[in-house]
Amino acid sequence: MMLKEIVWPESGKTCLLAVSGGIDSMVMLHAFHQASRPIGVAHCNYQLRGGDSNREEALVKAYCEQNQIPFYSRSFDTEKIATKNQESVQVAARNLRYDYFYELQKLFGFNFILTAHHRNDQIATLLFHLIRGTGLQGLSGIPEKNGSILRPLLQVSKSDIVTYAKHYQIPFLEDRSNLQTDYTRNKIRHLIIPRIQEHFPSFEENMLKNRQRFVETLEIYQQSIHHIRETLVEKRGKDLYIHIRKLLKAGPLKTIVFELFYPYGFSANQTSEIIKLLDARSGAAIEQGLFRIIRHRDFLVLTTTQASESEIILLESDFGTLDTPLGKLSATTKPAAHFEKPSNAWTCYVDRQKLEFPLILRKWKLGDYLYPLGMVKKKKVARVLIDAKVPLHEKEQIWIVESNQKIIWIPGFKTDHRFRITDKTETLFKLSIKPH
Repeated sequence: MMLKEIVWPESGKTCLLAVSGGIDSMVMLHAFHQASRPIGVAHCNYQLRGGDSNREEALVKAYCEQNQIPFYSRSFDTEKIATKNQESVQVAARNLRYDYFYELQKLFGFNFILTAHHRNDQIATLLFHLIRGTGLQGLSGIPEKNGSILRPLLQVSKSDIVTYAKHYQIPFLEDRSNLQTDYTRNKIRHLIIPRIQEHFPSFEENMLKNRQRFVETLEIYQQSIHHIRETLVEKRGKDLYIHIRKLLKAGPLKTIVFELFYPYGFSANQTSEIIKLLDARSGAAIEQGLFRIIRHRDFLVLTTTQASESEIILLESDFGTLDTPLGKLSATTKPAAHFEKPSNAWTCYVDRQKLEFPLILRKWKLGDYLYPLGMVKKKKVARVLIDAKVPLHEKEQIWIVESNQKIIWIPGFKTDHRFRITDKTETLFKLSIKPH
């Protein structure tokens, strides 16, 4: 018996399989071992379910030893770590496991990390996003590939996984928490989806077809917005000029205006105010943080509001290298698998998809804050500098990098937790400064 829907990685590529001991990951392990793929196994013991956690680890370890598969495991005091970081146990466990997986990948040179998400997980995720409310990104569901993360079972149904496990008598341990309906996702899996299928037998197939449409629609939408920006926006020095007549002919006005100005901190609620500028007198303006939109004759002009108070440098996504008051600033975009822990605070790695360009390099000001890496509470930049015992005369020379009015990095000091590299990161953005 074979699972025909498995999406196999390229032949010869080494894969680190995330195996919990549950039926899904044990079936994935068996299938890849049967196919003689070069694999290793990573297991995390979160110490959350007493003896069950230890039995799962023992099961996976015994299976790997019996089949001569490299086995790696690590135990975590997850509840203690969650309390320390002021985050939920679920978030703490997710961060711990992916940090561990990436560590193993770098140490042993695995090409890919594989998780055992399957078709039913995809459907539950799509329905969860629909119920909660989301955009095209959320309606695209779980990606088959996310950087070096692959999900080879994503087209395999749960029923096929169960049949496969019975056929080969694959050992596994059921995580009883997966059967509880305290969590929204479990309610969707065990209560809502079965009831829908009673009335609409083709529900799952239709959801997957819809998901594919959303994926393709999102791609077209993003391409269209990029083309519109290229067509409408003209850069003159540090200012951006948008021709009003061209803007009015470009398409759905509210959507286009939002996409044009959202990267500069203007919210969806301000879109109507920006549109009013199209009929306003020359000189009318609206401000948001560091930016101002001015009606100037036949144009909307995006300019900075503090150019006279402190120098502001706009950093486009492809600026490469740049001489700045701090030194030579360089930026590179890489796959998330190339992540390396920075050797010093003059380098930072952030999630490329979380950034809104252009970035802004400017001097810090009172009231500025960020969420230091590993913390969920904000901290004022002034306090960061005090804690670092920065002399008063040097504080005046501290700069920050921000995206959409959120500080992502204080060069030489801190990176912001909100932009950190996570398991969902596909592409990282590396910023580094060689100080004068």
